[in-house]
Amino acid sequence: MAPEHVDAVVATADGGAATACVPVELKRDLGASIDDALVFDHEGTAVCPTGLGVVGPATADSTADTDAETTAGTDSDTGSGTDTDTDTDSGTDTDTHPTMYLSTDTRLALNVNRPTDIALAEDRCE
Repeated sequence: MAPEHVDAVVATADGGAATACVPVELKRDLGASIDDALVFDHEGTAVCPTGLGVVGPATADSTADTDAETTAGTDSDTGSGTDTDTDTDSGTDTDTHPTMYLSTDTRLALNVNRPTDIALAEDRCE
């Protein structure tokens, strides 16, 4: 993953939360594993999360039982994945729903979750 990939998802989040997703068909074309429990429809296309996401700011309700020292610096969550210029942004403008960064970058589609994904990822390492 490169810094610009994270930057793109952070920009999509715009101070809130965002997750990067790819079309399921892209993962299938690559032979990458797909967790069917995470697949959802986005404007008629089956998509799934890549593992790259940004967690939005904590609310008073969600931090009531949390010590401020333990949450300092934990406002982002990055999994594996990257992005290219074939990406498009899509999402909502509400504070209650995360936004989604939709990408067709094959590097984002290769999130190593299972042993079978390792060889696919190694073949594509730069």
